[in-house]
Amino acid sequence: MMEELDDQKSAQGVGEYWAMVLRRKWWILGPLFFGWLLVLASAWVIPAQYASESVVLIEPPKVPKDLVMPNVQVDLADRVQSMSTQVLSRTRLLGLIEKFHLYPSYKNSPDDQVEKMREDANFELVQAPTGNNQKELVAFKMAYKAPDPQTAQNVNAALTSFFVDENVRTSQDQSEATTHFLDTQA
Repeated sequence: MMEELDDQKSAQGVGEYWAMVLRRKWWILGPLFFGWLLVLASAWVIPAQYASESVVLIEPPKVPKDLVMPNVQVDLADRVQSMSTQVLSRTRLLGLIEKFHLYPSYKNSPDDQVEKMREDANFELVQAPTGNNQKELVAFKMAYKAPDPQTAQNVNAALTSFFVDENVRTSQDQSEATTHFLDTQA
């Protein structure tokens, strides 16, 4: 007898909940409809942003230090930071802005164009933990966001290429200076 009463209560509970949902269907469907309407309206109003990102791996020299001593000793993190300062310099960024016709709304103010590009460009060091509770620089990320996907990709490729070219030039300059110094000392 008690089991029958419990079954009726549980069936009655589900029926009551369903009746409550049917009575309040506009209270449920109204906010759901207006929420989707708000999302769709904001999708039309807010402009799309596309981001292009590249990761450049940093490889240590492959020749063992015991076999050949490197003629250039530089901390990689400091070197990458100094290269980022040179790559994100005003003159290079203005060259990219003119080449890709970026930021036409800031046409009269080159300083504002450079600031806007620095906001859209993101540079980040990627470090991995080593065995002795320290972190080692293994790569860096360069990202650029723009309203057009092709522009974002082209500008990011140019910025990444600047980093690689600057690294080659810096390594070559340091190696030549060290070699020149050793030649004069010998």
